[in-house]
Amino acid sequence: MLRSLAMMICVIGIMLIPQVYALDPLERVPIEFPRLVNAFNSPVSENVNVNQQVQIASEVTNKQGTIQDFVYIVQIRNEDNIIVSLGWSTGTLQPSQTFSQARSWTPDLPGTYTADIFVWKSFIEPEALSEGKTIKITVS
Repeated sequence: MLRSLAMMICVIGIMLIPQVYALDPLERVPIEFPRLVNAFNSPVSENVNVNQQVQIASEVTNKQGTIQDFVYIVQIRNEDNIIVSLGWSTGTLQPSQTFSQARSWTPDLPGTYTADIFVWKSFIEPEALSEGKTIKITVS
């Protein structure tokens, strides 16, 4: 009888653990569908022109059962691995909420670039909430 009661308490305790503790730390706010779009959210080829404004967009989803503040960061690196652009936006996601995020960039020189996308808790608490994603961009 005591053993059954202890087992029942353990099962109830596990069921009451918030979802945030059940997730891998890098699965709390995954980055999905990274892509290039124009100002009207229409898809753009990964081959763009000098002075053509593009948006580095993706979806972020709060996979937790709690509210999550976040910062969406996009850095653009050139062929020499030098960061030529860095931008970010902040927000708050409700539990299970999906939100479309985007940062604009206008290349001023031809070349091959890499857009790195990150989702962190904040700049004050630079804790990754997702695996980073990349997009290759060719500018002519």
